[in-house]
Amino acid sequence: MRRIITVGITLAIVAFAAFAAARWLGVIRIQQCDTPGSPCCNPDGAVNTAHCHKGLGCNVVTDQCEVCGGPGQPCCDGHFTGFSLRGYTGILLDPKERIESCNAGARCDASTPDGKQWLGTRTCQACGTQEGGRCCGADVRYALGRCFNDARTNTPLTCNDPWAGSGGTCLPCGRSDGEIACMSGQPCADGLVEKDGYCRVCGFAGQPPCDRGEPCRGGQVVANRNFTMCVAAGGPGQPCLPNGGCNYQRMICNAKKLCEACGEGGKTCCPPAEGQPCTVGECRNNACFACGYENMPECSTGERCRDGSEPVGGTCRRCGHDGEPCCYGMSIRCFDGMSCKDGTCRRPPPPPPPADTAKTCSGQPWTWSTIPRAVWLEGSDSCVAYATYIASTPEEAVQCARGQYGDAVIGTEVEEFPVAVTCPNTGCNQRTYPARDQDGAEDCAQSTNPTCEVEGGACP
Repeated sequence: MRRIITVGITLAIVAFAAFAAARWLGVIRIQQCDTPGSPCCNPDGAVNTAHCHKGLGCNVVTDQCEVCGGPGQPCCDGHFTGFSLRGYTGILLDPKERIESCNAGARCDASTPDGKQWLGTRTCQACGTQEGGRCCGADVRYALGRCFNDARTNTPLTCNDPWAGSGGTCLPCGRSDGEIACMSGQPCADGLVEKDGYCRVCGFAGQPPCDRGEPCRGGQVVANRNFTMCVAAGGPGQPCLPNGGCNYQRMICNAKKLCEACGEGGKTCCPPAEGQPCTVGECRNNACFACGYENMPECSTGERCRDGSEPVGGTCRRCGHDGEPCCYGMSIRCFDGMSCKDGTCRRPPPPPPPADTAKTCSGQPWTWSTIPRAVWLEGSDSCVAYATYIASTPEEAVQCARGQYGDAVIGTEVEEFPVAVTCPNTGCNQRTYPARDQDGAEDCAQSTNPTCEVEGGACP
């Protein structure tokens, strides 16, 4: 029996404590102060003055609860308003309860110097809604002056001197570059961001990122790593574009999200969309290996040497001249009348002394300077070849050649010109053609490679 009595007393104490806590929190009220016309609630543990609930305020003149918040109406003074002397923010579980004592465009005329006694009319007074008018002064919730949208034009306004309270002036805010930023939590207009109290243009290179919409705009800029500045993107060494690409051909977005050139010697191979993977040489292990040109290693795919040089011991060497390797890849294996012997271009030995009856090509007597001399001829396709004449001087050899070939004779010397020949199956190959000028070399290359595209200079 004693145990039953003890348990009963304990339950009673717990129930009373729960009842007291609920009453203090406003869950259980002895007074009904949540309907218009009902008497105001007395002070309690949450609000130390007469007050009301459910979106109502206490009219301290009539001691009745009334609709609150509008100009001329009582201040809303429930448990979560400034009358609680606590700074509640956020969303309440009960949507009928209020945090703000007055609606936008008004302030609550109430203050408590000592936290116990309340001064003022406890009504909401219109303010802060006229451009050039006074700011709303400090009230039960706000310590600084503030403004709202203009009542006539709906232009956003802010207080030019919040510390002066109602002594400040409401000015337009947040609309354009250089205009003062709004203080009411309203952001600057789209394309602007607050910086040092003013609205500044945002979103482009050299400007701060925007705080709403696209942070950096135009598709050619991105935010830096610290997200403090928009920087140019898409160029060499710049961050990649927002879509992950780069602005120029022969350029890729690397693992560090930076744009880098591709296809050059030692660089990453270009993807198929950029054409040939390498401008010079070939792709090995996703890196361009420089090869195929004079004094470079020979390539392992396609033409081993691609500029008319000859592979010698794994390296492309110049060919066709005295003491150089023979040019097996060209129609002319050696230049200047030399012959290929044991893979090397050699000048032929001087001829034996002629008989007294021997004559040059023009019928002149043989002299000590009489030797076979090459004369270059140009065909209708601009390709050149040479013919050899026994002559004592270059001029005599040319004269003999003109007698046989006429205007096809172009002299005893020609130059070699670089030509890029791009064929469907082999890609771009660098070659040199002997000719009188660059145009002639390109014409000859085109006539001998009719299915290929010919351009002067090096491969792209």
